[in-house]
Amino acid sequence: VDAMELLVVNVEGSLVAYRDACAACGEPLRGGDLAGRMLRCASCGADFDLRRAGRAAGDEPLQLTPIPLLEAGGVRVAV
Repeated sequence: VDAMELLVVNVEGSLVAYRDACAACGEPLRGGDLAGRMLRCASCGADFDLRRAGRAAGDEPLQLTPIPLLEAGGVRVAV
């Protein structure tokens, strides 16, 4: 099984996690620009709202793949 690359981000005081792949082009998001709750892919420029489950901004029917986080005495990734 291939290891999944994760992107964990502190957005407005809350941790969110997504698979580290742009829903538009498939490239890693870790080099993207974060402005508040919006993440822009460095490769293709697609914007995603991290507080809205990673939905693409605008009319694009794209969404990042969310990864559940469990917070109980520390943060754990639920896979």
